[in-house]
Amino acid sequence: MKLFGRQFTFSLEVAFTLLSLLSLAMASLFIYLASDFVTESAINSGFIFEARHNARLVEQTLNSTMKDGVSSDKVQSAIRDTGLGIDGISVELRSTSKVSTPDSDLNDAITKKTEVIRAIDNGKRVRFLYPVLATKSCLSCHTARHQGDVLGVIDLSFPDTSVTVPMGYAIKSSLYYTVFGMWMMFALLYLNLRFKLLGPITSMVNDIRAITTNRDWSHRALPNRDIRELMSLSDDFNKLIEVVQEEQEALREISLRDPLTGLLNRRGFNLAINAELMRSNRHGCSFSIVLIDLDGFKFINDTYGHPAGDFVLSELAARMGRCLRDVDSFARLGGDEFIVILPETDAAGGFVAAQRLREALVGELFVLPPSGVRHRVTASIGVASYPRDGKDEESLTTAVDAVLYEAKKHGKDCVVVASPTNDLFREME
Repeated sequence: MKLFGRQFTFSLEVAFTLLSLLSLAMASLFIYLASDFVTESAINSGFIFEARHNARLVEQTLNSTMKDGVSSDKVQSAIRDTGLGIDGISVELRSTSKVSTPDSDLNDAITKKTEVIRAIDNGKRVRFLYPVLATKSCLSCHTARHQGDVLGVIDLSFPDTSVTVPMGYAIKSSLYYTVFGMWMMFALLYLNLRFKLLGPITSMVNDIRAITTNRDWSHRALPNRDIRELMSLSDDFNKLIEVVQEEQEALREISLRDPLTGLLNRRGFNLAINAELMRSNRHGCSFSIVLIDLDGFKFINDTYGHPAGDFVLSELAARMGRCLRDVDSFARLGGDEFIVILPETDAAGGFVAAQRLREALVGELFVLPPSGVRHRVTASIGVASYPRDGKDEESLTTAVDAVLYEAKKHGKDCVVVASPTNDLFREME
């Protein structure tokens, strides 16, 4: 989350705690504000009927006296006749002569000719203003000349201890406002969880699903920079993908490589030659394969032990590998048999490359471990080329096997190349 140009992260634990506290605070504030509204509504509901009834009693009592004019003594007498003025109920008759009175409630009752109800004294009392309108029976009254004019305003005030709220109203109001408050809290929590938590989690799940479904191990889950736990989760997942990718590469290498020499194994050779067949066929060029078989390798294993034989195989791969190009493919087919693919090389070029490989092998004696015996190692080498000796993997390997057999027949330690006329090029020491 960016704030003032800086990136901030937050913890889910802290976020949930703060959201819970915020929800509690908002619920408390809502209940506090709603209680005032409910109280005001209760006043309007519980007092208005009683206040209107009492005001009309005063009005009816005054109607009989207003024919001869209204005086304070008559008003007080009328109030006493109604039985009001007890139990803390205050009743007065307000004059309309001072229209500019600072009492805004009184002005509203006079000018709008309507009842006014207000909570006063910090809510401890309730005030009810009831305008008395002139009727036909009091047109001779000095306080009004026309029917419907305001003769005066009956001002009643009640203490809050006399509030009587109907049970049904109280229950319904409490239920309605509680449900409304719950929905507000739900909306607040839902919006925060939806956009701040569920959205990033859904995005991460989609990234993970795309990686696992498509097996695109190069893809990475985008980190969430707002939520600390999700950021750690995405980092850990990406590290896991890197480990899986490394393990897959290692398994692929094991499946394609000889563990002793590091060269391609038979499966790797099959993939390489098929790829070279497609490339050469597409571009119309030739290539050669060189099959190498060590002479007397069984003698080394039987006489000096398998560690010595393994050393010879590894050293052979290293020596011959230094004679090859980067584009050449070198494989160990098994035991003491090796094969090389030489792209864009015809039969004559293959013969030259094979000679170079043979010289690298016989040019220096092998020091066999652990005895340190120096031993000369030779090989029989056959060469076949595409497309002259074969146009697919099977025909090419058959041809080079036949040529290698000829090399063995001619005394070993030589290079033999297949020829369409069955002539064999031969090089021996």
